[in-house]
Amino acid sequence: MKQHLSLLALIVAFCFACKKDNTSAENIDTALTGIWIKAAANAGTSTGKESVEFSSNGDIIINRYYVNPSTQQILGYAYRYTGKYQVSGTGVVQLSNMKIFANNTSDPYVAAEKLTNKGNSADQQFTYQLTDFKTVLNWTVVCPPNADCIGTQQYTKQ
Repeated sequence: MKQHLSLLALIVAFCFACKKDNTSAENIDTALTGIWIKAAANAGTSTGKESVEFSSNGDIIINRYYVNPSTQQILGYAYRYTGKYQVSGTGVVQLSNMKIFANNTSDPYVAAEKLTNKGNSADQQFTYQLTDFKTVLNWTVVCPPNADCIGTQQYTKQ
């Protein structure tokens, strides 16, 4: 009887130890890996931009920041999202464990270290399409019924 219990305990331990990693190579589209930039609205004498960085390990960082239009030097950030992503189908990206960091001042932007953690955001799905040369990303939020969502956003690979 003790032998059977030992064997059962070993099998249960093995099953829990073999948990599948959601960010394994088959859940990452390597063509997405890198930094993608979208030009955005102006804020006074600075130019607003948004970037999405897809890491090969499944991490994602989304930044809204402002740059000096002459030097392209980053002046500060309006917000940042960090979390995980995985490709969950042909042309579908699932974002999860997203944390929101936001600017709490009346200024349009602050240094990255002054962004305040505002908690987590809901998991989100996007559809995406890459151009033939994989230098332009068209990214669209999968919008729930009756919701008011933004349309397709276009990003260029850096």
